[in-house]
Amino acid sequence: MDNSQSTPYNNSGASPSLSGNKELDLKYFFFLFLRNWYWLLLGLMIGYGIAWLKLRYATNIYQVGGSILLEDNAKSSISEEIITEKLGLEQESNVDDQIQVLKSTTLMRRVVDSLDLNITYYTVGRVKTSEMYSPNCPLILTSAEPQALAYGTSLRVRTLNNYDFILVKGENDTLTCHYDTPFVQNQIQYTLSRRAEAVPGTEFLIRLNYPEGTAAEYAGKLVIQPVPGANVLNLSMRDPVAEKCIEVFYTLVSEFDHSQIEIKNESGRKTLEFIDERLGFITKELYDVERDVEGYKRSRDLPVAIESKATEYLNKVSTADEQLMELDLRLSMLNAIEKQLNDPNGRYRALPLSSELLASSAASETIKLHNELVRERNELVVTASPSNPAVKSLDKKLEELRAPMMDNFVVIRREINERRSRVAQRLAPINRKIDAIPTYERELLQILRQQQIKEQLFLFLLQKREETALSVAAQVSNTRILNPPVGQALVSPDRRRTFTLYLFMGFLIPGIIAFLFDYFNNRVYDETDIRRHTNAPFLGGIMQSLGGKSIVVNRSSRSAIAEMFRMLRTNLQYLAKGENKKVILVSSSVSGEGKSFITINLGISISLSGQKTLLLGLDIRKPKLSRYLTGKQAERGVTNFLVGQASLDELIQPLPDHPLVDYLDCGPIPPNPAELLMSDATRDLFTELRKRYQYIIVDTAPIGLVTDALLLNQHIDQTIIVTRFGMSRTPFLRMIQDIYSNQKLPQVGVVLNGLKTRAGYGYGYGYGYNSSYGYGYGYGYGSEYFDKEPRRRWNWRSIKKLFKFK
Repeated sequence: MDNSQSTPYNNSGASPSLSGNKELDLKYFFFLFLRNWYWLLLGLMIGYGIAWLKLRYATNIYQVGGSILLEDNAKSSISEEIITEKLGLEQESNVDDQIQVLKSTTLMRRVVDSLDLNITYYTVGRVKTSEMYSPNCPLILTSAEPQALAYGTSLRVRTLNNYDFILVKGENDTLTCHYDTPFVQNQIQYTLSRRAEAVPGTEFLIRLNYPEGTAAEYAGKLVIQPVPGANVLNLSMRDPVAEKCIEVFYTLVSEFDHSQIEIKNESGRKTLEFIDERLGFITKELYDVERDVEGYKRSRDLPVAIESKATEYLNKVSTADEQLMELDLRLSMLNAIEKQLNDPNGRYRALPLSSELLASSAASETIKLHNELVRERNELVVTASPSNPAVKSLDKKLEELRAPMMDNFVVIRREINERRSRVAQRLAPINRKIDAIPTYERELLQILRQQQIKEQLFLFLLQKREETALSVAAQVSNTRILNPPVGQALVSPDRRRTFTLYLFMGFLIPGIIAFLFDYFNNRVYDETDIRRHTNAPFLGGIMQSLGGKSIVVNRSSRSAIAEMFRMLRTNLQYLAKGENKKVILVSSSVSGEGKSFITINLGISISLSGQKTLLLGLDIRKPKLSRYLTGKQAERGVTNFLVGQASLDELIQPLPDHPLVDYLDCGPIPPNPAELLMSDATRDLFTELRKRYQYIIVDTAPIGLVTDALLLNQHIDQTIIVTRFGMSRTPFLRMIQDIYSNQKLPQVGVVLNGLKTRAGYGYGYGYGYNSSYGYGYGYGYGSEYFDKEPRRRWNWRSIKKLFKFK
C-alpha cells in the first residue's frame, strides 16, 4: 500500500482535551449557520415583513423647532445695583425663570384654549387611525356650552353625503344627523359643521380631552435648550401633526409675550388704581366745593366778582396750597404702600410706583427691585410650590428688602412733614391778613381757596394718570422670534434602524435556536465532536453514498467516496506502524451506522492494492454481509464451521468482479452466539484464515449493544469503530475512549460515515473535499480528478427532512 500520505490523527500519543464544551470559533458558527440557512433565510424574511408592517402602520412623529431671543431691555440702573449690592443680593439672569414659565402648564393651558387642542380629530382606517390637524379636517365640532363639554369622551361619525352624517353610538346603535343641526350626545348638545367635502363613508373619531391633561401633555413635549452665552432659547416639539406644532410655537410665544407684558404692567396698574381712587375722592370734593361757592354767593347776594384784596390774597396762597396738596398726595401714596407691605395678602403683589410722587430716587429704586423680585416669584410659583427652595430664596430676599424700604419711608415721611411745616409758616402771615378783611369776603375766600386746591389736585392727578397710562400702553414684548419654526423632520419611526433591528432579530433568533439545538445535541457530526470525546485516532470520514449502492469502490472508480476509502486504507497502514496487521475488526455503536458498508468497501480497496482479502461476517446475531453483496441471506456460513458442519472450502465464496476478494457470512443464527465466539473453533478459524489471506476484514455485532466484538480481542490486530453522521451519540464516544484507554481492543481507530455533501458538516475529509483540510491532495470535489456523484432526487420525504434542524 501507498505510504506517502500523511496521517490525520495524532501519532505522538499526546492526549487532546476531552472537554465537553464546544469550541465557539468562527468556523463553527459558519458551518452551523450554513447547514441551517433556510431557517435563517426564513427568519430574515419574517423580520423584514414585521419591520415593513411596523413602518406601514406606525404613527409618524415629526419634530419642529425654532428659536426665540429674550431681549433684556429693562437693565438694572446704577442705583438698583448699589442697593442690591448693599443688601447682599445677587443679580441673576432670568433665562432659567423664563424657561420655567414657557414650560408651565398654566401658559400652555392658554395655548390649548386658544387653539382648541383638547379636541382632536382622527380618520379611522381598517388598521390605522391617523390624527388630522383641526384646520385640515373637513368637519368641526362645536357646542353651545363649551364649558360643559363631556371631557374624556369621544364621538364617532361616518359621512353620508354633503348634508347628513351617521353618529355611531355603538356596534348596532347609530343615529342619522344633519350638518349644522344640534344633536345630543352624553346629555350635551353638539353641532357638527362641514368645512370641506368629505368622501362618503369616511369614518372620523373626535376625542374630547381634558384641557388640563392636554396642557400637561404638550408642556411635556416642549423641549427648551438655552444657548450658552446668549439670551436665546431653542424650542422644539415632537408630534404626529407637524402643522399643529408650528401653531403651538407661535401661539406659545404670543401668550408668553402677553403674560410678560401683564407682569411688567402690574406696577403701573397699581399706580393707576391709586390715582383713580384719589380722582374719585377729589372729583366729589371739587363738586361739593363748587356747590358751596355758588350757594354762599346766592345766600349773601354777593356779586360774581370779589374785592381785589381778597383776590390778591387768594393768588398768594395758591402756590403754597399747591405745595401742600402735592405733599399730602405723596403722603397718601406712602401710606398706601406701607399698608400693602403690612398686609400679609398683599406682600407678594407689586407696589404702586411714581418717582415724581415719591420724590426719592432711593425709595423708587428699592420699590423697583421689590417689584422685580415679586415678578420673579410670581412666575416661579406657576410651576413650583411655595416650599420650593427657589421660592423660599426669593421670599427671603423680599423680607430682607422690606426693612430698608420701611427705613426709606420713615425718612420720606419726616421730610414731608418738615416741608409741610415750612409751607405752613409761610402761610401764617397771609392767613392773618385774610382774617382782617370783611367777614363775607373772608369766608368766600376760604371757600374759593378750597376750590382752587381741589382743581389743581384734580388736574395734577389727571396728568399723572395719563403719564402712567401711556407708560403702560407703551410696554412692548422683550421676546422676538429669532428663527421661525420650520422643518418637519421625521424622527420616528427610524426606517433604517427599524429594518436593521428586525433583520438582525430575524437572523439572531433562529441562529440562537440553531445554536441551542446544536449545543445540546449529543449526536456526532464531524471530526471535532469525535476528537472532543476520545483520544482514539480518527481514521477519516466517508461521505454518504447518494446512489444507494453497497459497493462504491472498484478498480476504475474515480469518485470522491472511493478516494476516501483509499485514504482510510492508507491511514490504517500508518496506524499499524509498519507491522503486519492482517485482521481488522469493524464494529459500531448500534445497527445502521454502516459497519457492513465500511467492511465491504474497505476490503475491496485493500484488494485493489494486490492483497488477497476476505470479508468475514461475524455479526451472527443479525447477519447482513451476504445480503449487501448478493441481495439474499446466506444459508450456510461461519456458524456451520464453528459447530463442525462444514469446512471453510465449502463456505467461502468469491466476490464477483473482484478476483482478490472472498467473503464468508454468518449463516444460520445460533442460540448461543457468545459461547461460539469464545470456543476453540473460533481460534482455529482465525488461524486457518491467516494462512490463506493477507487481510481479513471482520464485520461484527455493534459494540454498543453486545459484547461479541470484545470476545474477539485475542484474534484481531486492528479495530475500526464506525460512527455515523447525525446518528451516533456522544456517550458512545466515551465508551470508545474507555475501550481505547483500557486496550480492550487492539489499535482502535474511529471512522465517521455518512458525511453530507451539502449540510455544512464534514467538509475537508479526503483531498480537500468541500473545504480546506486537504489530507494529501487538496483537490476540490467536483474537479476533473473525481467522478461526479449522482444528484439527490427530491421527494416529499427529503423535503420534510430538509426542514428539520440537523
